[in-house]
Parts: sequence; C-alpha cells; structure tokens
Amino acid sequence: MPGTAFRHSPAYWKRGASADGTLAYEWYAQRDHSRVVQAWLWTGSTWDKVIDDHVAAPK
Repeated sequence: MPGTAFRHSPAYWKRGASADGTLAYEWYAQRDHSRVVQAWLWTGSTWDKVIDDHVAAPK
C-alpha cells in the first residue's frame, strides 16, 4: 500500500492499524475531554475514510 492514511493528522494523535494493513485508525482526546476518532479502509488503490467522529466535551 503506498503512503499512509495519516498524512494530514498531527503527530501527537494515537494511531493503530490492523495486522494486514487494510484498516488504519487514530484518535485524540483533549484536556476538556472532547474526542476525535477517524478510521480508513484500504480499497486496493486509495484510503477511504469510513469514520470521522468528533465528540464535544461534556457540559
């Protein structure tokens, strides 16, 4: 697979991938407890973002 799904995200995000490399994911929790989770699937030629979830901080 050329490149990576993480090209545009900040380096401090936590990252992971499936054993076969076809699923990549990352997450970040801020001090205010807001969170972001993103995931990509490799289609054989490109990375498709399948999850892009932003959760606001609790009130």
